[in-house]
Amino acid sequence: IYDGKTFKRYTTGDGLSSNNVNCVYEDRKGLIWIGTVGAGLCSFDGHSFTTFNSDRGLVNDEITTIIEDKSGKLWLGTNGGAVCSYDGEAFTSFTTKQGLSNNCVWSIAEDKKGMMWFADDLAGLSRFDGESVINYNSKSTLINHKIYGLYNDKQGNIWIGTREGGISCFDGKILTTYTTEQGLSNNYVVGITEDSKGRLWFGTFGGGVNCFDGK
Repeated sequence: IYDGKTFKRYTTGDGLSSNNVNCVYEDRKGLIWIGTVGAGLCSFDGHSFTTFNSDRGLVNDEITTIIEDKSGKLWLGTNGGAVCSYDGEAFTSFTTKQGLSNNCVWSIAEDKKGMMWFADDLAGLSRFDGESVINYNSKSTLINHKIYGLYNDKQGNIWIGTREGGISCFDGKILTTYTTEQGLSNNYVVGITEDSKGRLWFGTFGGGVNCFDGK
């Protein structure tokens, strides 16, 4: 934790389930959720850690990404167990058995209609509307099916960062792709965020950071 002046470190000695951490997320209640490599999910209330793992219903103990949806439910991506949702009481899993394209999910986003998007680096994208799953890949809609980043911007667009396929924007109807031909510094996009002015920032592997103002 960084308070603006100093760093405070938390490790297994403080109750964290593992010192190898993939992702960190703060929910609307102020709880900090920590996804580990092989040791499940931890929550931190500012005082102590609580661990959730496969012994407590988690489908897989390697957590790759965490987000909270509009209803307050947590969604967890895993490396091998696809997706879990957590409503505060129980975990519900969604895998290839329910129609997902792959069980290794690296990024999750919720769109303006409340549909959940799941990305992996092998088979593309899956969209879940609460009842059924639709898959998108390079054989159908996407320019590249190796996806490392998803982001829902303030306008409700879903941004899709790919490995060697640049960045794509889906507005609900049309998919628009930007690559080095449009000025992107590198086609391997791993990180996406939006600033207070509505500009999109794309982190690349080898090409630094790109700022996009929509023009």
